[in-house]
Amino acid sequence: MPALTDPDAICDRIVNELPRLGDEVARELEAIERHLSAFVCASQRYNAFVKDSLRSLENHPGPRAEQSRYYPTRVDGLIVRPTRPDSQLAGIVAPAFDATRAPGYIGAELRLLRDASSDALVTTQEVTR
Repeated sequence: MPALTDPDAICDRIVNELPRLGDEVARELEAIERHLSAFVCASQRYNAFVKDSLRSLENHPGPRAEQSRYYPTRVDGLIVRPTRPDSQLAGIVAPAFDATRAPGYIGAELRLLRDASSDALVTTQEVTR
């Protein structure tokens, strides 16, 4: 796109494009907010299930569960421990902060949070391997 030199053309372009681009940003932020709410609920359900399951295994251990004081509990080879939604979210958000050129310490702290724990999330892909 050639650079505009006419002041009226520059102002017209701003008046025409800025609201459209602002609407696009607002729509995407609303979508992120909806998905974040769903993510929080899903991770809370996951962690509540893990907590309840571990309590049940403590009271009723069985041969399929491997329990140790030093290692996470496993059931049929699956690690049963809470997930770290803060770390998972930081792993997704850190690159966005970097891309938007947010102050460097924000992205660095998000990367530290992301790396703070291993991914404890068990998915159906792990079960089918």
